[in-house]
Parts: sequence; C-alpha cells; structure tokens
Amino acid sequence: MGGLPRTEGSPKVEYCSEIRQESLTVQNLILETRPSVRATASLYVPAGTTKMTPAILFLCGHSPEGRMFPRYQTVSRILASRGFLVLALDPTGQGERLNYYDPTSETLRIRAATGDHEYAGLQCLLQGHNISRYMLHDAMRAVDFLATHPLVDASRIGITGNSGGGTQTTLMMVLESRLAAAAPGTFVSSRRVIFDSGYAQDAEQVWPGFSEEGYDHLDLLMAFTPKPLCILGVEYDFFPIEGTRATVERARRFWELFGRGECLRSVEDRARHGYTDALGYAAADFFVEAFRFDPPKVKGNLPPLPDRDLWATKTGQILGDFPDSQTIFDENRKALSSKAPDPAQALDFLRKAVFKARQPADANLRITREFPLANFVAFSGFWWSQTGLINSGILLRDADTRSTLTPVTVALWEDGSRAILRHDSWIRSEIGSGRAVLVLNVTGMGPLEPHPFKLNGDPKIHYGTFFRINDDLITLGDSFAALRTYDVLRSLDALRQWEGLNAKDVRLFLHGSYGIYGALASLLEDRLKDVRWIEPMRPYKEILQSQYYNDWDIKSLILPGLVRWADWNEIRDSLIGGAH
Repeated sequence: MGGLPRTEGSPKVEYCSEIRQESLTVQNLILETRPSVRATASLYVPAGTTKMTPAILFLCGHSPEGRMFPRYQTVSRILASRGFLVLALDPTGQGERLNYYDPTSETLRIRAATGDHEYAGLQCLLQGHNISRYMLHDAMRAVDFLATHPLVDASRIGITGNSGGGTQTTLMMVLESRLAAAAPGTFVSSRRVIFDSGYAQDAEQVWPGFSEEGYDHLDLLMAFTPKPLCILGVEYDFFPIEGTRATVERARRFWELFGRGECLRSVEDRARHGYTDALGYAAADFFVEAFRFDPPKVKGNLPPLPDRDLWATKTGQILGDFPDSQTIFDENRKALSSKAPDPAQALDFLRKAVFKARQPADANLRITREFPLANFVAFSGFWWSQTGLINSGILLRDADTRSTLTPVTVALWEDGSRAILRHDSWIRSEIGSGRAVLVLNVTGMGPLEPHPFKLNGDPKIHYGTFFRINDDLITLGDSFAALRTYDVLRSLDALRQWEGLNAKDVRLFLHGSYGIYGALASLLEDRLKDVRWIEPMRPYKEILQSQYYNDWDIKSLILPGLVRWADWNEIRDSLIGGAH
C-alpha cells in the first residue's frame, strides 16, 4: 500500500446534527483523521442505549452518495435494530467527501466514487503506493473513535462493508488488531478467477506487487484467524462467486487448526452485486453470535432518510464548508514535494523495472510481406520480444537503396503502423534524407491490439482492455510502460537480423505521449541517444502536481514508483545535460 500516514492521539470529532427517531438516533459528525483531512460519518445509536455495547464500523462501497445511499442506510439500520452502535463512514471521493467538488461553482469536475478514486489513485500509483493507504487510515481512525466512545465496548468492535467497502473491510482485517469480528461482502474471491473473468477492478483493489509476491485473497482471510469471520456473497457477482467459495473452503482448515471451525462461515444471496437485505440480516445474526450479545428489543427497521438529513456539513460537501481541507491530490503532492531527486537511484529503479520480469527469447525475425507503399518499398515483419509476446513493424525505404547498407530510424507513436498515413510528411522527409524507417508496433499496439474483454471494442477507454491488462501487470510488479520500454530495446535485436540495414546507425523518432516508451529506452541504451520527440509527454511530476490532467489511456503510459527517485526528464538531464 506504500505505508500508512502517521498520526497520534484520538481524532478530533465535531458533532454536527442529529435525527431522533422512535427506535434510534442518528448523529452526523466529522472526524479529522489527519491534519486538515475531514471524514464525514453517521453514528446510529439504538434507542435506550445507556451502557457499553458492541459496535460495527460500516464501510461503503462505490456509491456516489456514500453512507447516504439508501441501500447502505438500510443495512446500517438493520444492524442498529439488533442493538449495535453503527458508525457509517464516508470514504474519500464519496458522500460529503468529493475530492473534485468546486465550491465556487458548486459543480463536480470528476465523477464521484470509482471516477474519483481512479483519478486520484493514478497519482498514488505514480509514486508507487495505493489510494487504499488513505482509506484504510481513515477507517483505523474511525476505530479510534469507536474504541474511546463511552457507549462502545472496545473489546467488541466489528466491521462490515461490501464491494469497495468489502475491500476495505478485508484489508482492515489484516491491519487493525482491535477488530473482534468481520463480515466482508461481495469482494472476496481469488486473483486467478478475477483474472479469468475479464472484469476490471478499481484503484483501491489493485495493489502493486501483490500477486508478484504470491499473495491472494486467501492470505487476507488467514491473517484474521481464528477470529469470527463471515464472508458475504451474491451468486450473480462480477467478483466471481466460484472464487469466493473456493477461497473460503481453503481458509477453513486454518480455523480448524485452532479448534474454531465454526467461527468461519459464508452466506450467499441469489442476487446481483450489492449489500442486500438478506446479507444485512445475516451479518446482524453473525455479529450477535460472535459477540455473544443479547440484543435488546428494538422496533422494526425505519425507511432511509433523505440525504440532507444526514449531512454533517452545511453545504453537503466538506470542501464547501472547509475549502482548506486536504484532498488525496493535496496529500499526494505533499508526499512528492518532500523528496529530493536522485537520478542515479531512479535509473537503477528503471533498469530493474524494465528487465526484472522478462522471459528473453531469440528475436527470430520473419519478413512476411513486401509491397509498394506510395513511392517506397515496404516490408512487414514480426519478431519475438520475449517468450510468448510478438512485436511487429513496417519497414519503409527507397527502392533505390535496397542494395546499400542503410541507416534506420525507429518511429514510435500511438497506434503504430495503423497511423502511418498521419505521419506521411515526416516519413517522406526521413527517407529522402537517405534513411529507412521502421514503424514500430510494441506489445498491444496497432495490429497487435488484444481482443476486447467486453463488448465495447475500444481498448483505451476507462475500464477497457488496456486498463484491465495494466492493472494485472501492476499486481504482478510490472506495467505496460516497463514492458513496452523493453520492446523498444528488443527492436534493436530485430534490426540486426534485417538485411540491408545498418543496425549501428539507429535514430529514434517519437511523436506524442506514446513516445514515452522510447524515451525511457533511450535512458538505458547508448545506441538510442539520437532521439527526436515531437509533442512529448509531460513529465510524470507535472501530472502529479496538476489537480486536473488528461487521463486518456494514461495507465499505459506511467511507470509506477519512478518519481519516488526522479522523473524521466531528470534522469535524462543528469545523463546528457538536457541536450536531447
């Protein structure tokens, strides 16, 4: 996750409003979880509660309304109806905590929930950590609040949530030792089954290097052994229920080793993704049993309240009441500014990232076709970048130079050989200067695009094929940027096998943001020092320091963690004094 923020003492609490109903009181409050970081929450207190009682921390899934979402109100009320104090917490980017709310215009610049988390999460990923570090710290501070509340029995604090809240719940089981029981919902499955499903996940569910280190959801459950644990699932989930069932069964033996096999259970509802009433009542029953709690008689569940009744703020947004409040963007920017560049360390980091996960293979160049293109002769070729991965390209040259050893310029831009006509003028100029041009298709580019996982055929959209593949690479300690940088380096091996080319005289021509792969490769290979880059990608740090940035296919372009040491342009400047 990149470590947790550090704080001391109990969080500051401001009680803002309350709603009294026959069976319970709802207190709306603000927790200052970190300096100038404010989290909105609602505390459900069953009527007649006068002595210390068990409490449940409820963590929301990806609803724009956060804790005010009617479904989450319903589950909170079901738990409260069994006598539990329930603290429902708004995650960052949801409810009253929208990171991209503009208080001046009272408009939202980036959509809430998954959109907010991905947008801020990208800036976390750039630094090699994960947005979960902030969400989990908020949740731990919420436990601080509950543990010191006069009506809460601190030895009987439970936790539940579904989807994104199930993610946080499962991670809290690892990190928060004060939790006595847990009921994560509609998240627990297995990495392999999720991979096979083709579904993308959200920023806080993609943990750098998690799969690389051999971990799976099973390990997160094992960390909670032998405490009472109830896994909540639905049959029609995009977190595949097959993985849920297999993981629970694999985990069972660890509870049995402690002679507490009855403390691990699972409950399923025949429903789509969500925290259903049936799961809510199952969780309530589970916590009653886990805490050996004799629940008081509380009248039936009341309907959800209007959002405004649950506001802890006057405007409905933390940034509306407290414009100086810190957002995830602010915290990321602060983390970046505290570090001095170390280009040498960054170069070493880059080299390891590019080479560590590769499976080298002979390039074994194949020339599959020769054909005329405009006034030139063109050749289609492909080669192995590494075991199981093909790269390809189209080589263009003047027909009159076929008998001579011709220097070559490797061209890299978005869409590869599919975009040749967009660059016709430059190609003519380069060939006219006596050089050949290899238009490069790195992994997944141009004609090498993978089949779409979903019906939408554009792989670059949010939650599209590249989004999904890059997230899988990140959990494996890799990235598209590192993989494609390696591809550029391997193209030099293919050129050595291409007859009629002078592989010792190679230039690199880059256009647009996708030139980043060539730029990174040039930092690692002396033969690629002659580089021209038109409309280059902004340095990574500029993306980190910009509250709003262009996120089109951006996951394919970043190398996670590099800026912890230095940016790519800072490495370049240290190597050649900025002349590039």
